[in-house]
Amino acid sequence: MKLILVRHGEVMNKHNSDLTKKGRIQAALLAKKLKKEKIDAIYSSDLKRSKQTANFIGKERNQKIIFTECLREVPDEIIEKKKKDWKNKKIDIKRIKELKNFLNQLNKKYKENTVLLVAHAKTNRLIVSILTKLNPHSLLFFNQSHCNITIVEYGERYINKFRNKIYGWKVVLWNSTNHIPKTLVTGVNRLANRLK
Repeated sequence: MKLILVRHGEVMNKHNSDLTKKGRIQAALLAKKLKKEKIDAIYSSDLKRSKQTANFIGKERNQKIIFTECLREVPDEIIEKKKKDWKNKKIDIKRIKELKNFLNQLNKKYKENTVLLVAHAKTNRLIVSILTKLNPHSLLFFNQSHCNITIVEYGERYINKFRNKIYGWKVVLWNSTNHIPKTLVTGVNRLANRLK
C-alpha cells in the first residue's frame, strides 16, 4: 500500500476554523498537483480545515471523500512529551489505538492501492511513527508545512547481509511543497524556526 499524507491549508489560530485566503490558494494548488496521481481512495479528518482542503482535492479529481474522526488532530502531548507526562494517558492511548486500527483496516482494504489521507501535522507525524515504528517524539522537528505532501510506502526496505529481503514501511517523500510558491508556504514548526 502507498499512503499519501497531506496537511490541511493555513487556518486562523482558532479551533476548527475555516481556511484563510492563503489556505484556500494552497489547497487549490495541492489539488492541481494531485489531479493526475493514481489515488484509489481519499480519507479526511472531519474537522473543518481538513474537510475544506479535501473538498478542493475531491472536486479537482471528481472523487468522493470519506470523512472520519480517526484522522482528527492528536493531542500535543503524544508528540511533544514522554508517555509518562501525558495528562490524559487513558484517552491518549485510546486515540493511538483507534488510529492504529484505522491504519490496519486501510491496509486490509487497500493492500495494493494508493490512499490519500488529509489530516493534521501531529496526526501525520503519528501515522509515520506508527508505520515505521519510530518514537513519535523523534518526529517533533520534522516540519509539516500546510498542504505539504508526504509519501509512505510498504515494500522492500533493504537486503540484509544474509541476502534476505526485509519488508516494511518507508518514507519516500517528506514535506514536499514544490507545488506551492515559496511566498505561500506556511505552517513550519515554530520550534524549528527558533533554531535557524
